[in-house]
Amino acid sequence: MKVKAIINPEAGRKMAQEDALLVLDRLAKEGAIKEYTVFYTHDRNEAFFETSKLKANEYDLILAVGGDGTLNEIVNGIIHSGSNIPLSILPAGTGNEIASMLQYPTDIYEYCQMIKSWQVRSIDVGKAGERYFINVLIGGLLADIAHRVPQELKNVFGKIAYYITGFADVPTHLSECFHIAFEANGSTIEEEAILFVVTNSTSAGGFRKISPLASMDDGLFDVCIIRKVSSIDKLFNMVRLLLLGEHLNDPQIAYFQTSKLKISSSNSKIVLLDMDGEDAGELPISIEVIPRALKILAPWKEHFK
Repeated sequence: MKVKAIINPEAGRKMAQEDALLVLDRLAKEGAIKEYTVFYTHDRNEAFFETSKLKANEYDLILAVGGDGTLNEIVNGIIHSGSNIPLSILPAGTGNEIASMLQYPTDIYEYCQMIKSWQVRSIDVGKAGERYFINVLIGGLLADIAHRVPQELKNVFGKIAYYITGFADVPTHLSECFHIAFEANGSTIEEEAILFVVTNSTSAGGFRKISPLASMDDGLFDVCIIRKVSSIDKLFNMVRLLLLGEHLNDPQIAYFQTSKLKISSSNSKIVLLDMDGEDAGELPISIEVIPRALKILAPWKEHFK
């Protein structure tokens, strides 16, 4: 096996970069891999450019070591290259949404065993213009939170830094909402919403069950729209239901599945977008599912039909 590791040395969890080298060294000593190369990123989009140059069969596996942003760049590079090389993730960032959901081992020995077991499956990806996303598109209130949290706060507090910043903003913006139109499945839904989440998996923003009907290989997005709330009490009750995955019948929630979606805003408010933890501009946007476009090596304990 020939492996290419792409490492973001600025990602929050520095230990993960050392773990990646230990994994590669151990697999090489055990004879599981014959050759590996390591590429360190030093600037934005370098992971994308490096993977977009790859050719089919040039490597047997790409090991992504970084946060959600690094992973998004690598996914885009693999798809744009057409190389179809399988991907494995060793999380090193703050969010690590997909890696956390797929329950990658944190122990070096167990991670090596996972690679040797070679459980590769093909998953869907989302496409917006020429950009692809592996997990989530978020719009509305708090959509820009990942970009407003200082890196120092992320390094100290990890994922909780997002919640600290987000909940500090909630009282100020509670009365805000956006008039948003969702065109899907041959009809248009218009909502007064504070936030919408389009996922490829069950998990987004630390809410492990925000899309409880989702599967990563069903050819569908799961769309969760959070309508305007009138009080802090109602907001916190809705957050509780979201955490438990018991929100589908809540009157503050609209939920549906679709393979294609056009989202637009009919008022003058700018609706910011986040795609896999990266700034994705603002509405309007059109997205579609590309079925089983990416090969992933993972433990695969759930998340499939």
